[in-house]
Amino acid sequence: VVTGAILLLGLDRGFTPERLLLTGIAITALLDASSLLFLALGDPRSGQVLAWLSGSTYWVELNFAVVVLGAGIAGLLLAALAGRWLEILPLGASMATGLGVPLRAARLTVLALAAVTTAAAALIVGPMSFVGLLAPHLAGLIGLRRAEPQLFGAAMIGSALVVFADWMGRVVFAPTELPAGVLSVLKERGGDGHGDGEAERHLRSPRGTPVSSRTEVGKLHDPPFPLCPACARLCPATGSRP
Repeated sequence: VVTGAILLLGLDRGFTPERLLLTGIAITALLDASSLLFLALGDPRSGQVLAWLSGSTYWVELNFAVVVLGAGIAGLLLAALAGRWLEILPLGASMATGLGVPLRAARLTVLALAAVTTAAAALIVGPMSFVGLLAPHLAGLIGLRRAEPQLFGAAMIGSALVVFADWMGRVVFAPTELPAGVLSVLKERGGDGHGDGEAERHLRSPRGTPVSSRTEVGKLHDPPFPLCPACARLCPATGSRP
């Protein structure tokens, strides 16, 4: 639904990547405020929502995870078929049009694939935005700069980061368990002194349960707007050139 709204707004305004990014950020802020309002109302289901927003793997079932894994693999394979578009789009609209790329169709296809694969991952573990931001850059640092290798490399690195964060949350801080998403946030904010504070607040919570105040909710999760390699290549200002 959200992706459809972004596409409709983008199509009416020329489908420029900058407008799409700004529209996505605005809708993300609106939905983020809605989720905080739901938690503040004290609904009995707010605990499950908070666990999902924190990136917890506690509620994930094997059958559901296998289905989502299949959807992710299918999305990667389809994105690999659009590898030529992903290589040319960062060069700019004029260059892409001159090289014979159907600009609107290419952007629509890439955005749809990115939305489906991102939604499949966020559906079971919540919005881990830091993993989506970090994995493509790590793939580029190890030399995977072309479209197809960077896509598959980012997928493998992101999976490893989530598994490592989940292991740390279950084993390192035992008997207290931290959601994998919280560990990702700690990695992101460890350099500015906020990570230790968040870990201390969780470890000191009674019976190992996460603090559920409105302030904590805002700090535990970031807006679910990761720039995956495919999304980044839609906009020359943010995408890495091949």
